[in-house]
Amino acid sequence: MKRSFDIILSMIPPILKQNSIILLHHEAWMVKSHLHRGQSSDTYLVHNDLHLPFIVKAYHPETPAMARDVESYETLKALGVMMPLLLHVEPSQRMLVKQYLNGDTVAQMLKKQRLNPLLLSKMKDLADYLKNKGVMLDYHPENFMVLDTLIYYVDYTCLPYAASHDFDHVGLALWQDNV
Repeated sequence: MKRSFDIILSMIPPILKQNSIILLHHEAWMVKSHLHRGQSSDTYLVHNDLHLPFIVKAYHPETPAMARDVESYETLKALGVMMPLLLHVEPSQRMLVKQYLNGDTVAQMLKKQRLNPLLLSKMKDLADYLKNKGVMLDYHPENFMVLDTLIYYVDYTCLPYAASHDFDHVGLALWQDNV
């Protein structure tokens, strides 16, 4: 008899292997590396046939997260949140193709103990702006990338504002680690 844990694991697709080829939007893309496994998706660095880098987010079966992320992207784009561009939606394969940004995530910066306090101030300003619009982000440091002095939200997920999960109550503690 299968345990519920076994059933959940069987629903999560295996990680695409490095140098494997996937077909997206009628083009062959080479998987260069697996970047992150989340609750609802896996994220990969891929190259197209011109060797240009892109990010592919592959969603696990039976999760509505892809539709939510596309809707969230449009909401955040309208609010002026800086994010990598959503370049292509592939519903039949449950994948999104996103612009590749070459920078460190806030999580990587925290590990190196080099998060500029000005960035924390900018993040607080963004969180306050979004609070006034009735939305909030997933404030985990791995969801943000810093290029020069600009903060990009790379996850796309946005949620209705809830004070108990906002930046001041959740994100700030995560971002201040090692600052």
